[in-house]
Amino acid sequence: MSSPVYLVPHDFSEVADKAAYQALKIASRVNGKVALLHVVSKSNEIVASENKLKERIESYKKEYPEGRLYPLVTKGSIFTDIAKTAEEYKASLIIMGTHGAKGMQKVFGSFAIKVISSTNVPFMVVQSGARTEKIERIVFPVDVHVESLQIMDTATFMAKAFGAEIHLVAEDHSDARFAMKIKTRLKVVIKQFKEDKIEYKAEFLGGSGSFQSKIVEYGKKINASMFAVSHDSDKLLSTLDKFTQTMITNEMGRPTLIIHSQSVSKGYF
Repeated sequence: MSSPVYLVPHDFSEVADKAAYQALKIASRVNGKVALLHVVSKSNEIVASENKLKERIESYKKEYPEGRLYPLVTKGSIFTDIAKTAEEYKASLIIMGTHGAKGMQKVFGSFAIKVISSTNVPFMVVQSGARTEKIERIVFPVDVHVESLQIMDTATFMAKAFGAEIHLVAEDHSDARFAMKIKTRLKVVIKQFKEDKIEYKAEFLGGSGSFQSKIVEYGKKINASMFAVSHDSDKLLSTLDKFTQTMITNEMGRPTLIIHSQSVSKGYF
């Protein structure tokens, strides 16, 4: 079996370095490779960008000498070529930094969501203040939409790689129909976790406020290492999806696993 590839879009910023270190942390657990991708607008920028990426790679090797890194530079658009490159190299995960101010990874204007919606490859979004540390507790929200389960495979992989515990959280609905749907979704996930021998806990979140705010508060309570969510790009104005935006920029500064959800084709139901 070939080594998994983790793709890191890189604009030579500090937050892109954070994403690269997170990718190396994961790759070191599963004998994976890390590719740093820089997208240029002009062909005459390629050589200089390759050299800058090689300099970054040398600096990373001081901390991760076992990491297998390589540079990728392509001419095009960040809105399409991150996805194209990920699919071309069969990337298992795209790990992207975000600082909300400037550069290739900015969230302002729902930039990150637009890039995420361009591909079916899972993303991990890392904030500028995030610490590169062991992943111990992953918060996985489940809602009434079956597409919310689409991140399950990636969350399971991450839990296995780090020996992490997954915390399933669902909103406590008073509507009996919604409550039944959520219980059905949870049964599906729990059954899979048991088969995969994943440690998990399940919690219903009550009280006032939005579901995303409850998730983040729960994350604070358990000192979550990561959140794992699905993004439904078929929603009206999906690039303004407040739920996804809140999770990506959560106030804990924790990384968020996220996948562009599609119509479910697996035999879950």
